[in-house]
Amino acid sequence: MRESEMAERYAQRAIDKRRELEARQRGERRLGDYALTAYLAEGEHLDQGLRNIPIEERYRFIMQNSELITSPDGAEGVHIVWCPNTAVLTHRLLSPELRRELGNKHYLKTWVRQLHGLTRESLRLTTSKMLKVRAELRAERAKQGHLALDLPEEEIRAEAPQFLVGGNTAYKGV
Repeated sequence: MRESEMAERYAQRAIDKRRELEARQRGERRLGDYALTAYLAEGEHLDQGLRNIPIEERYRFIMQNSELITSPDGAEGVHIVWCPNTAVLTHRLLSPELRRELGNKHYLKTWVRQLHGLTRESLRLTTSKMLKVRAELRAERAKQGHLALDLPEEEIRAEAPQFLVGGNTAYKGV
């Protein structure tokens, strides 16, 4: 290979790396805009819910009247701020794996629930049920998606469905 061809390849490689870096930075800027928008939306909901409380007391009120309900696997949670007549809910991603899977987002959604005729306990119960169902779906998807081949053979046989490992099945053939 001539020196000119080698220099051209190095130059092209540097150009490709620069383009990849720029594309990644554009994506991070877009992600930052999304995170900021979600964060500001949560702030707007809190401002509406706490408009009768002086600004100096809002932080103390939020710290005393908020809770985080997490999923059974700890991958996500819903942060609830109990305002006088409403509840501000923010769906947060807690595990780095789930964040990576969903585009490095920290928030999924922020919404408000009116508490007229709705008790705190019923809202907690429905929220924890939603998180439990999502955790079960993730676990099922992980089971269906792949078999861990780095495990010893007896563990693979224990985890795998019987039709994959050739174990005892009800169907014996014709």
